[in-house]
Amino acid sequence: MNDNMIKIKEWIVSKAPGIGDFDNDFNIIEHGILQSLHFLELVYLIEQLSGQIIDMSLVSTSDFSTLNQIERSFFSNVQVKES
Repeated sequence: MNDNMIKIKEWIVSKAPGIGDFDNDFNIIEHGILQSLHFLELVYLIEQLSGQIIDMSLVSTSDFSTLNQIERSFFSNVQVKES
């Protein structure tokens, strides 16, 4: 898992501490891990880490469903930003 995905996973755990460690294919949408306000924060975090604006008219909730899907949808052509 690259640095961007580690940061996203840590952020998810910070918003839902009861979740603990979870697999990269665990569906955070189906399991209701994030509240709607958290979803907007997640979009912002992905934009910050990827350096790209997400056009919400071109994506669906399935693009945010798992860590693996987030990586495929938003980081497949993005270099990892160093801290």
